[in-house]
Amino acid sequence: MLVPGALLSLVASTALAFILAGTTEAAEGGGLNPASGAAPALSRADRAAIVDDLVERLRADPDILVETLLRFRRADREDGGLGITPADAPASGTAQAAATVVEFVDYACEPCRAAGLVLDGLAASGEIRVVHRDLPLSAESRELAAAALEAHKGAGRYGEFRTAFLTGRAAPAPVHAEGRSFALATMRRARADAARIGVKALPALAVVRDGRMEVLVGEITAQGVRDAVRRLGGEG
Repeated sequence: MLVPGALLSLVASTALAFILAGTTEAAEGGGLNPASGAAPALSRADRAAIVDDLVERLRADPDILVETLLRFRRADREDGGLGITPADAPASGTAQAAATVVEFVDYACEPCRAAGLVLDGLAASGEIRVVHRDLPLSAESRELAAAALEAHKGAGRYGEFRTAFLTGRAAPAPVHAEGRSFALATMRRARADAARIGVKALPALAVVRDGRMEVLVGEITAQGVRDAVRRLGGEG
């Protein structure tokens, strides 16, 4: 399949627009306090790097475009069009799970780490699938999130960094393969999505089942997540 250069640039620019969507809304309020450590704004160079990366990837393998569109359609069906389970977000657990839990996480937040371990246990047992959305609230946690997202973009190694951050182990060697711009854009998008569904504090997660959603904030327990999954399934 041949894709003209002009079309490649158009597709890349459109993708960038989606990445940046919601930034103004997040900055103007309605979500977590930006003064707590909002992810830095994308510079002109960051934006150009994202477009260039997309164009090169599409030029090398045009079938990526079809695969990406299919993934976005699946993601849209999964959360009923809520837009909180982006196709390029790191995820864990089985796709056959009864529900998807969208985790908004700050790896420097102890309650967030405790919640993350609860979710990992539920994902390991096959009860849920977890989509990880990094929402750092400080410079320290922003660097942790950037390292994990760079690892996801560069080598599919998000899980290694996540496990290290949750358990207090030493982090793996840094990965800086085409990932910085992706990490910055991903953090901004997570902030906008969190604000859009009313997340104002962490730990927070959205339980999604059959296109319906329930947001849980505060102490996260395995039973609390199971109860939300049952409610969304109409099981009482």
